[in-house]
Amino acid sequence: MRICYLFILLSFFIKFSFAQSDEKLKFAGVPAISFDPDSGMGYGLIGSMFVEKPGFSPYKNSLDAQILFSTKNAHSHYLKFDQQKPFLLPLRLISKVGFFSTDSNNYCGKASDADCSQKNQVKHFYHNRFMSINGLLFAQWLLYESDFKLSLATNYLGNYYFNKNNEESLYTKDFPDPKKNQGYLSTFELGLILDKRDFEPSATSGYLVETSVRGGHKVILSNWDYLGVNLSGRYFLAFDEQKRVVLATQSIADSVFGELPFDALSKVGGMHSLNNYSAIGGKNLGRGISDQKFVGRLKFMEQLELRYRFVSFNLLKQDFDLSTVAFGDVGMTAWDYDRLKKDMQRVYTGFGSGLRIHWNKSFIIRADLGVSPQEHYSPKFYLAVGQVF
Repeated sequence: MRICYLFILLSFFIKFSFAQSDEKLKFAGVPAISFDPDSGMGYGLIGSMFVEKPGFSPYKNSLDAQILFSTKNAHSHYLKFDQQKPFLLPLRLISKVGFFSTDSNNYCGKASDADCSQKNQVKHFYHNRFMSINGLLFAQWLLYESDFKLSLATNYLGNYYFNKNNEESLYTKDFPDPKKNQGYLSTFELGLILDKRDFEPSATSGYLVETSVRGGHKVILSNWDYLGVNLSGRYFLAFDEQKRVVLATQSIADSVFGELPFDALSKVGGMHSLNNYSAIGGKNLGRGISDQKFVGRLKFMEQLELRYRFVSFNLLKQDFDLSTVAFGDVGMTAWDYDRLKKDMQRVYTGFGSGLRIHWNKSFIIRADLGVSPQEHYSPKFYLAVGQVF
């Protein structure tokens, strides 16, 4: 799903803390306006509550809520709870429930066949229109800790899809079987995470490497049977002692065997599933390319960012940092393994630059402007919260 958040013109921060031993309870509420070229202008509210405590990074636990609508009739609402070391166990638990509906998800064809340039009078001909109710349970168990952390991660994701496509859309023509359009997708995932990042929300040194296996089956009540594997790595290198100039890279290899709804087929596994990232295209994986434009069962992504933090200041007892970034995204995808030779002949690229506002280190607002030869260098502007990786 393509959702961006940003403070524009009006924003407020309500902060309240109290002393309960060494814990601090804080609140934040943000009236938000958002934009991306696929979902349009969005408006809504984001709120969060979190507890800070020494020995917990970036917080002990947090509760986040979002209500968001867009001018292209997209709805995205969720409630998320994140807890670290419950009952003093070496464990992290994340739970999330959400609702999503859209009339504007792209469907232009399969992998290298994708083409939305042809004129068509049918409304939503190049769209995948659907509604979904979803829930997620994520558990990360710390196995070993020294100067790095080794964790075992498990994840359960349930998503019920309601089809809204008309009979004349390209999506319905390519997927005429109702079983491929509507039903309950049940996914269980198991993986290992090796983490040596210095700061989770915006790392300036270290690395994170993860590998995972996921799948759905009728045994866990899924209407689709499939198996997926993921291998991802993120690397951060600072060029100066103050860590103002940082080279950040991300590599992703993701493969799916079996059948899935198109929206789920665009997703990648591992920790990316917590943020509902899709590829190739959109504000996260393939900036400069229309969201979900190039989708297939086999995906390779490489991203590079050169980040420069050029000023730091304090305003109304809040700490701020401003940074710029130059980025490049490269990806390849194949619809299935019978089409490897055909689909893998094409490489999809996007590049551009952006601005980051770091609010109290953990809350990061980003604005990116990207272009791609696959979009005839037509600029695409994204406003979002949080680093891409």
